Amino acid sequence: MSTICDEVEIKKCTATTNTRCACKNGTFCSPGQPCETCTKCMTSCGPGEKKVQDCTPTSDIQCVPDTTSSPPTKSPGQGGHLVWLFVLVPVLFAVVLGLVIFCCWRKNTNFREVCIGFWTNKRTQFLQYLPKKSSPEVSEEHDNMLNTQRTEKSKIPSPSPSTANGQAPEIMTPLRASAPEEEGREHAVMRKLVPRNCNDKTKTLSQSFDVFIDKVPQEYWKRFMRLLKLSDNEIDSAIISSQYKNDQYYQMLRTWLDKNGQAATLNVLLEGLRDMDLKGIAEEITNILLNKHLYVYED
Repeated sequence: MSTICDEVEIKKCTATTNTRCACKNGTFCSPGQPCETCTKCMTSCGPGEKKVQDCTPTSDIQCVPDTTSSPPTKSPGQGGHLVWLFVLVPVLFAVVLGLVIFCCWRKNTNFREVCIGFWTNKRTQFLQYLPKKSSPEVSEEHDNMLNTQRTEKSKIPSPSPSTANGQAPEIMTPLRASAPEEEGREHAVMRKLVPRNCNDKTKTLSQSFDVFIDKVPQEYWKRFMRLLKLSDNEIDSAIISSQYKNDQYYQMLRTWLDKNGQAATLNVLLEGLRDMDLKGIAEEITNILLNKHLYVYED
């Protein structure tokens, strides 16, 4: 069966050789690769580099450091002007800000009181900070006081009528890490699945392949198969076996099943999807297989 080239066909299929493909101008593919997709070549080298080889169908442009180029020169006074600019602007800003504060301090009594209050507050906080660092006992007492304050704030007063003694009871609101429904669902996801027909586990697993082929995106298949310990040769062999993607994916799964025997289970496939951060797809496949009555949760 001949291969259909997505790029440029350089040799047609014969009785002894397969079709040979190459990349178009401006793209390349490394030698030894099946060249399913070609990579676009760079248009130029980076700063301080020069091109020594153009783009070819099998390699990108080649660049080396350009030892002949020299850094751009700047005028003698340019650097000095920038230094003075960065020095003068902060100084002028500080002088103007100081004059504004000084004028407000003299003419505005409210502003002066605000400044004094701010300084007094910061000074008090600093003095409270010093004994906390110097004395472990004071630090522990301070932490206990903070914990007491947090406990008092966490109490939510009840809107119900007052009790017999005229005081409303205080109710503490319990906190939960997650809802019971979420905990149950998460536990169900991690439970293992076993075939409903235990007498023919291999047949049941093969029947689930179509669901994986339908739900797992095409761009994840090669990574999925490598995660299942299939070699690149085994993956390429499955690709060559058919021009249809679904048949190729089915052949990969059959190769994995024949290769692992009894160790190949549905839970291994689902765990591979979770390792690829495809937990939503793994859960969707699980629900489909449960609804088809092919698998049940293990007791």
